[in-house]
Amino acid sequence: MKLLFRERLVEQVQASQAHVLLCAPTGYGKSVLLEQLHEVLPDSVLINATREDSTPAILTRTAQAGARVCLVDDAHLLDPDTVTALLGQPTPDVRFVLAVRHQAYRQVVNLWQRRKLLLLDAEHLAFSGEELHALDPSLIAPDVLRRTLGWPAMVSVERLPLASMHVYLADLLEAVPDDDRRALLEAAGTGLWDRALLAWQRAGELPRLLDSGVPVVTQGGQLMVHPALQQALEEEVGGGAQLVRPPDEVLQTFLEAIPHAPHAHRVALMERYFARHGEDDLDIPLKLELLGSVDVRQLTPHLRDLLASYLATSGELDGAQHVLSVQQDLRTDSTYTHTLLGQVASGRSDFAAFAEHLALARERAVTDLDWARYHGSHTTYLMRLSRYAEALEATEQYHRAALRTGRMDLHISALSQNAYVRYFAGQLQRARDTAYEALALAEREGLRFAPQLALVLYNLAEISKDAGNHTEAMTLVQKALVLTSHSPTNTTPFLYNTRGLIYLEYGQFQEAVDSFEAAIAVFRSRPGHAAGLMMPHTYAAYALHRLGHQEEMLAHVRALREVAQRVSAGQAEYAEHRAYLPLAEGLARLALGQPEQALAAFDEVLTEGTLGYDSVLLTRLEAARVRVEQGAFTARDAWTLVEVLDARCSEEDVTARMYADAYRAVYAACADLQVHPERFRRLASATGAVPAARPTHTLRLTTLGRVTLEANGVRVVTRSLAPLYALAYLHFQGDWSTTDALGEHLFRSRADARGAAFKSISELRRLLQELDHEVERRLLSPSRDPRGYRLEPGASVRVEVDVEAYLGEAFTPEGGDPEHQLALLRDLAVFLPRLDCPFASEMNAVLADRAVQVARHLSGVYRARGEGEVAATAVLYALRFTPDPELAWLLETLSSALPPQAACTCHTVVQAVTGEREEHLADLVTAALHALAGVEVGVEGCGKEPGLP
Repeated sequence: MKLLFRERLVEQVQASQAHVLLCAPTGYGKSVLLEQLHEVLPDSVLINATREDSTPAILTRTAQAGARVCLVDDAHLLDPDTVTALLGQPTPDVRFVLAVRHQAYRQVVNLWQRRKLLLLDAEHLAFSGEELHALDPSLIAPDVLRRTLGWPAMVSVERLPLASMHVYLADLLEAVPDDDRRALLEAAGTGLWDRALLAWQRAGELPRLLDSGVPVVTQGGQLMVHPALQQALEEEVGGGAQLVRPPDEVLQTFLEAIPHAPHAHRVALMERYFARHGEDDLDIPLKLELLGSVDVRQLTPHLRDLLASYLATSGELDGAQHVLSVQQDLRTDSTYTHTLLGQVASGRSDFAAFAEHLALARERAVTDLDWARYHGSHTTYLMRLSRYAEALEATEQYHRAALRTGRMDLHISALSQNAYVRYFAGQLQRARDTAYEALALAEREGLRFAPQLALVLYNLAEISKDAGNHTEAMTLVQKALVLTSHSPTNTTPFLYNTRGLIYLEYGQFQEAVDSFEAAIAVFRSRPGHAAGLMMPHTYAAYALHRLGHQEEMLAHVRALREVAQRVSAGQAEYAEHRAYLPLAEGLARLALGQPEQALAAFDEVLTEGTLGYDSVLLTRLEAARVRVEQGAFTARDAWTLVEVLDARCSEEDVTARMYADAYRAVYAACADLQVHPERFRRLASATGAVPAARPTHTLRLTTLGRVTLEANGVRVVTRSLAPLYALAYLHFQGDWSTTDALGEHLFRSRADARGAAFKSISELRRLLQELDHEVERRLLSPSRDPRGYRLEPGASVRVEVDVEAYLGEAFTPEGGDPEHQLALLRDLAVFLPRLDCPFASEMNAVLADRAVQVARHLSGVYRARGEGEVAATAVLYALRFTPDPELAWLLETLSSALPPQAACTCHTVVQAVTGEREEHLADLVTAALHALAGVEVGVEGCGKEPGLP
């Protein structure tokens, strides 16, 4: 296979007079580049480093070769001090080009800032589109770059017919230390890759991981594990803990039947399905599978638009664009087509294209449905450009048109959007009333319009937060997250962002960072919503600044810059990034000890149409704080702050009051300058706020007879029961449990018990994370804790397990209330059925012993009352659970006082327990219970025979 000459990189190295550090994981072409440099640099020497090499040894070999450029491959094997010493050599004597796997060496940043070091990392060493074309003109460069990120090794492996990327990655992982490999697998199980990298970083262990060659690369200013390795590890641990929504049975049946229908009839059947069952946003993956089962050109225009709508809602903007392009090619485009193209353009922040499609949508509008879609899209366009007065008029037209259509989904969406516009326009009470009207309609429809309901709850949470009702806002956020837990919607990351802002206001900065990073993770999983990343990156940077974690803060600033550049490129009308970026840039300058540059950055903040943004308020407050500290704060500065506060339409200045601890000096300075003195004295004297009460997450685990989980009243369906087994075990274990102990007690029958245990914990962590990132963080002990795992329930997360009712005093002979005990006996079933393990066996043995004791006690109580049938019923309930010979004898004694048929069926139960009868015990117990209730049964030897008339 031909090797590509890296002309671009060779020229960069040749043009530089500084030392060069090639920092990238395995497979990024460092060795090939060094060989090519050796060929074109006549005064160079190429050295393959070993762990034994030292600074004097390398300098001696360079001098002996008479070289002016020393190319050192595998320099990651050298002692870190040796790398630092080589980079510190005077460049007129000799230049060093070192191939390493990270840049976490002493003096590297200092040398780079002084332009004495050229840094080429994985982003530089990755193939560019032009290089891919030169390598193989048949490659579709954009597709390859999107999939591989230009990783040379991956590109090469994919071009070899007999090579396998899975095998390549498996070989690469062999070099990873065991602890790091386990941590990677856990990150794969939970999907929390960013958190895992942060844990390595904080522990100072990231260089060790990178030295093993793991493909951790920089993308958009942030470290990330290469998606190919993420996918491979996620496949290895399996996706068992991912939440799944029980699919609509009609849709599932229809999907299974459609391949068997005549090809010519499939499209008509699809039209019939959507006409009868509606076009809601539930079960989108199944609907995409259904619509994708027919060539897009054979679909009707309506179904093509519907397919594009589902693709766009899922964040697959490229797919939606393709379908809509087909619609245009076939000249079947409609108002719906162009509103969807506007949605795609909005996702890409392409407002020129958005405006063009709005004009075309308006031209084609005929029906009330067309006009509703047009006005809804027009409102979105105006809101993205912060043109609130025009948006208010557009949203009123949207509401009127939606009402005329008679469609509930459009009515709810129109009310929700109306509330959103009024909120940003400063009409908080009108916004709140409208949102509650939408909420009442949406809740009346159950979960049919869950995405719309989640959006309404988000709007209400934002309104409640700004009104100072933080506890209500937190409850609304949690309620919406429960709704979307099975399938994150476009609203999910905004909910996490709102929760993070509430934590910010209470000074709970680490909790805020966790929430913002959860928002970032969801935004990243939905590539059509890049602009949304600006919010959590900005606010995470602010929270980390307040925590003093400057390196982590700077990483978010770099990521924000990349996002802002991407969404604003070529968009003259778009300026929303300027409401966020100045705050982050200013904080970055403060971290570097540059207050004047920070002020210059803060003063760049966009205020037109954005005065209500929290980022704008924080930017003004930070700028004021710096000027107060410098003694340069003026009345003009105070009035700029008043402008922002007035725009928020809060009589109590709620948000400013929440930040009083940080900006008390600013408020006092405003009062001293006689700018709204009473207002600012009130703010300056505000006491620290007591954090809002967190709503309680209640997890109800059913373990008797079946294994299921409910979260806050909503049934959770998983692809595997293993995480629920782990949850039950840890709940009753109480203290720390290791992977080995978990494997021994839960998965002893498995060939790899330890591996199964590790996987179950990873799946449990991911399950809790998907429910709500706070549930995982507050309930399960941190990952990589050397003590193992344990549950740490508290006021905000509560776990209830059904079997607990049988382990307390209530289920003992001394427990009191016989009726309650009889009900417990009736409902008793096998603990963790179908799981053969010591934990389940031990628990079932305890339950059997207690059932026997309680049944004997109840038989005596009810017999003394003269209620022989109830006494026998209690014994039968216990025998259904455990075939205890003593209970069988007791039942035989009790049966003598029973009616003939009941006595006879009880006798058959005794025979089954003693082995004299072969029928299934549970069936005979059921028949005996029916007989005791006066129902005629067909049991051989007891009255009516089966099969007789």
